Amino acid sequence: MRGWAPAAGEAPTPPLPETRGLRPLHPRGLRPSPRPGLRPKARPGLRPKLRPGLRPKLRPGLRPKPRPGLRPKARPGLRPKLRPGLRPKARPGLRPSPRPGLRPKPRPGLRPKPRPGLRPKPRPGLRPSPRPGLRPKQAPPGPRPQPPPEKLGGLWMRARWFGVVCEHGARSRTGTRGRTRVVSVAARALLSCVVVSGCFGASEGDSDHASVARQPKQRPKATIPYWVNPDGSAARQVAAYRKRGEDGEARLMEKIAEQPVAEWLGVDDPEGRARGFTAAADQANRDALLVFYDIPHRDCGQYSKGGAADGDAYRGWLDKVVRGIGDRRATVILEPDALPHVVDGCTPRKFHEERYDLLTGAVDKLKGLPRTKVYLDAGNPHWIKDPRRMVEPLKRAGIRKADGFALNTSNYQTTEENRAYGKRLSALLGGKPFVIDTSRNGNGPAPGKNDPQAWCNPKGRALGERPTVDTGDKRIDAYLWIKRPGESDGTCKGGPTAGRWWPRYALDLARNADRKDG
Repeated sequence: MRGWAPAAGEAPTPPLPETRGLRPLHPRGLRPSPRPGLRPKARPGLRPKLRPGLRPKLRPGLRPKPRPGLRPKARPGLRPKLRPGLRPKARPGLRPSPRPGLRPKPRPGLRPKPRPGLRPKPRPGLRPSPRPGLRPKQAPPGPRPQPPPEKLGGLWMRARWFGVVCEHGARSRTGTRGRTRVVSVAARALLSCVVVSGCFGASEGDSDHASVARQPKQRPKATIPYWVNPDGSAARQVAAYRKRGEDGEARLMEKIAEQPVAEWLGVDDPEGRARGFTAAADQANRDALLVFYDIPHRDCGQYSKGGAADGDAYRGWLDKVVRGIGDRRATVILEPDALPHVVDGCTPRKFHEERYDLLTGAVDKLKGLPRTKVYLDAGNPHWIKDPRRMVEPLKRAGIRKADGFALNTSNYQTTEENRAYGKRLSALLGGKPFVIDTSRNGNGPAPGKNDPQAWCNPKGRALGERPTVDTGDKRIDAYLWIKRPGESDGTCKGGPTAGRWWPRYALDLARNADRKDG
């Protein structure tokens, strides 16, 4: 540099080069660490290299700019969030997949175009609105022709047999809603019969049964006015035997299938079953024979235990059954065993007053119906042996309003013994008439007094006298089959649960009766 010279006595030193505008080198070739709080300026046109396995943090409030021609990879299991108020643009030629569980909102004023060759499915419970300015076509005046039974198979015929077509409004209706289709009415009638259930044959587990498609024989109404169930347990068993070619067994089973037997009403659908049975009987111009069996603390907790939970539940159940019967003809056997169990002490004393009240209320409601008869159950000669013990319980249960009492329900005592016992009891009640269950008393009770369960599925028993109102005695209103022959008394002596269909036992009853008659 100009004007510079070494001082006296100094060694001459060359001047350092000018470093203004240059960046000093760092020792060992390293770059200085950034100053805290400052970030180095990015070089224009260059992007910092990413460290492998790391992703740069996004600045809050900013989104990275997409690279032209590239799409970010979607994260597995995640869907990108839509910006509020914006809808994604549809790709040409593609339709977006619908979100599961959601339906697209219809645009106001627009209706979706129907696909050619397809018809929209109707929504359940809704009817399409009529088009403005149009009216549905009216049926021509005069009776509407009904399709022949062969066109509908067994559906129409069975609906007619069950007698529910008229009950459920098979009458054609005219007006702005058009006429009721005969096929629809028959189908609804048949479906409603399913409520009756095991409508027709209340047994469970009838895997051996086949459907019945023919009207059973009915004896003259003057002899027996009660309805024969065309689809009962015995009738279906006959069909099953015929299908397998077992004609001998089918002939024996017809001894049961051709007789009117009582239909037992319990907890399940009391109103529907009562309506179904009485409507079917009414359609055949016959009376329904019913058994009410739902009293609380039923059967003292034995094989047929159950019934209503308490008195209020029973009253509600009774109201439903009464509505189901309506103004149709019916005969009711009211609560088998209910009074004898009070007399023999099986039912605890704390429930006696409630039971009397429930039975009295049932008699009152049933006798309030125009064409219903009621018989209170009074046991059998070998249960309450002194008939005088039954007088007071029957009076407290409403025998004065009832049509009479029933004997030998589900038991095996002979008709002669029941006739003598019933006359003695009738005299104590002012001449009240009675009915006798003869369904299984053809050979009388099982021999041997040491068996405490002689009443439960005894062997060697036989069918008794056929049901009839022609008894030859003015105090005996009828011999009835109240217990359905072939249904088990309980899980004793190899039997299934109480009330369940037992084909082998039914065959034994019919076979023993056949031997007795032969």
